[in-house]
Amino acid sequence: NSTCLMEIKKLIENINSVFIIEVLLRALTSNHWEHSFLEFYRCLEKVFTVYYIDLLKNGLGVDTPKIEQGLNEIGFRYAENTIIRKLFQTIQTNGPAVESILNTLGVLDATIEPEKIKENAAEKYYDLRCRIAHLKYRHNHVNLTDDQWNTLIENSCIIIGEIYDRY
Repeated sequence: NSTCLMEIKKLIENINSVFIIEVLLRALTSNHWEHSFLEFYRCLEKVFTVYYIDLLKNGLGVDTPKIEQGLNEIGFRYAENTIIRKLFQTIQTNGPAVESILNTLGVLDATIEPEKIKENAAEKYYDLRCRIAHLKYRHNHVNLTDDQWNTLIENSCIIIGEIYDRY
């Protein structure tokens, strides 16, 4: 819909999106909602190592190229489910987008403690990615309507924009 397209347009126009423009274009030209979602998820994957570099830079006071070189030399690998939770925890201004993701995936309810919303959203977001990427949806099919996919992708763009502005 038009609001989703507006969020995608804002993300493309974001100066920090220069590193993901090719991924965004693949997301826009995908034939299936699942493939489009995976491409938007890849935008977040590109920040995973940057998150740890930034954490080490601030904690150790060492410049970024040395940290990146050191991580590469030791063969550093991150736990994807952990890093996606940490990235969602950094979201400050777009709480409604996080709640909308949970609501779209059918798991937002009044019993979730407010401090757990971002963590739960990250887990469900990562779970959806795994179900699609590893073909688990054949056994545990992703039954989202076009409107739900649209909402999920729209809110993904909002979150990606905030994370890219931070890192």
